[in-house]
Amino acid sequence: MKRSLTILISTLLLLPTLAMAQPKGPATPKPAGPHAAGPVEPFAHGRGPGHGMGRGHGARGEGGPFLFGQLDQVKLHLKLTDKQVADIEALQVKYMKLQIEVKKQLAVVRLDLRSLLLDPVVDPVKAKALFTREGALQAEKKMLRLQFMLDVEKLLTADQRKQARLHLIRHHQKGRGR
Repeated sequence: MKRSLTILISTLLLLPTLAMAQPKGPATPKPAGPHAAGPVEPFAHGRGPGHGMGRGHGARGEGGPFLFGQLDQVKLHLKLTDKQVADIEALQVKYMKLQIEVKKQLAVVRLDLRSLLLDPVVDPVKAKALFTREGALQAEKKMLRLQFMLDVEKLLTADQRKQARLHLIRHHQKGRGR
């Protein structure tokens, strides 16, 4: 009797969840592609294919630092010329290569830190040196993103620079900046 009552109560509690999980109406195929969900604001974190310039998760398939995966949206927003797009693409390659080198160094430092911290006796002097190196490499990654942005701005007209800066200011005022 107790078992039957427990099963009945459990079933009643799960029914609303199961009802919400059911599809409503016939399934319709969703459009694919970067603009499937409508226009996307360039540089925006967490929206659209690029997810903005923050934190640079380069190998995630789309998006990442240096406008990787977002250049089409930026082109539309800032009305870039084909020459500007080509120049920005060249800068992307340059800075992505530099970023890869810094990431490799950072991975080695983090492995060294892990190894050090797993030792039975941790040397605080070595740990501090590795933490300092890790911080310096993280700062170097951020400086690469900043330098990329400044180099891109050199390619823009005064009006395009103004639009890009206004967007970044609005973006940071919304609390989304990093």
